[in-house]
Amino acid sequence: MMGDSEAAAAVAAGRVPPEISLAYLEEDRDTPSMNASIFMFALTLVIVNGRAISRLYLRKVFGIDDILAVISMPSSLYV
Repeated sequence: MMGDSEAAAAVAAGRVPPEISLAYLEEDRDTPSMNASIFMFALTLVIVNGRAISRLYLRKVFGIDDILAVISMPSSLYV
């Protein structure tokens, strides 16, 4: 996203179509994406934990696929 000075400079230089305002360029559009990402991570966390608990306590079998799923959850926080 452009910074405030970059957006103002682009409008002043005429590189932005006249129907697009400076206020539109400065709007924050990150919130819906962040909310969706947080929701999907939480949903995945619930599903992976449910799978791990059911495999570990109900079936008494914890395979390599379960280990990889559990290991991948913390690493997905850094993406």
